[in-house]
Amino acid sequence: MNSTARAVRPVLSPAVPMSTRLLELALGPLLWCQRQLVSRQLRQQPEAQGARSGQAGSGAVRLRVLVVGDAQAAGVAMADPESGLAPRLAHHLAALLSTDGPCTVTWQLLAGRQIGAQDMLGCMAATDLAPADVLVTLPGHHPTLHSVPTREWLRQMDALRSHARHRAQVRHVVHCSPMPPEPEPFGGLARPLRWQCLHAAQRLDRALRIHLRHSHRRTRFMLQPVGGGQAGQDLHPDARWIERWARQLAEHIEHDLAESVLQGAALPSGFQASDFWHPETASRF
Repeated sequence: MNSTARAVRPVLSPAVPMSTRLLELALGPLLWCQRQLVSRQLRQQPEAQGARSGQAGSGAVRLRVLVVGDAQAAGVAMADPESGLAPRLAHHLAALLSTDGPCTVTWQLLAGRQIGAQDMLGCMAATDLAPADVLVTLPGHHPTLHSVPTREWLRQMDALRSHARHRAQVRHVVHCSPMPPEPEPFGGLARPLRWQCLHAAQRLDRALRIHLRHSHRRTRFMLQPVGGGQAGQDLHPDARWIERWARQLAEHIEHDLAESVLQGAALPSGFQASDFWHPETASRF
């Protein structure tokens, strides 16, 4: 069998210490009450009314992006739905890829409130997916708030990738980290739920990083923290946070695709790297 076709086995992070398990067990009733309260608050957030597909830029289509994830991707609690992650990501990608002339980046968004990976799969199965080159998964707070087991979550990430490959012909996948980049992650949560979510996010992020270490055309993205703008008490990011997220994610995707040129990977037919990430300059990094 072709070595590149073999599935990558998940390499799991160390087991949760017994002391941590005992503490979670002792705090179980309080954690359950806090989790129910936060989940209720998140469900009461209005669904974003913006478009679920669109395009940015002008000229020939060079890249098609499919974004699947939690409601934060749809711009929940944002005054302007066009300020959501998907349209802003397409805008920044179009700007990066237009160094040799105007180009268009198309996008499709599948998102909902408190949607987990299993719900994402159901949503993808029930939706007419447009052909896409890149899949972006946004776990949101669901896997950390509900302490999804590591092995189960990694299997779900693999399933999302497989579904997108077969239904939308996706070739490249970017999994956003469940670890918030804020100076004080999960600062809007009360203790001990905040502590549990932080521990779960660290556990899943570490496992995802190891899981993707030897993967082909699959990468992990984590937003780099910068002062100003963050998720508020409702756990949803503000406009400045989303804008920074979209810009850094666009740079990550463009870099990822440009690096694939050096590895001989199949790329979108219209893709052209920006001047900064041409193969001759990318080899310096």
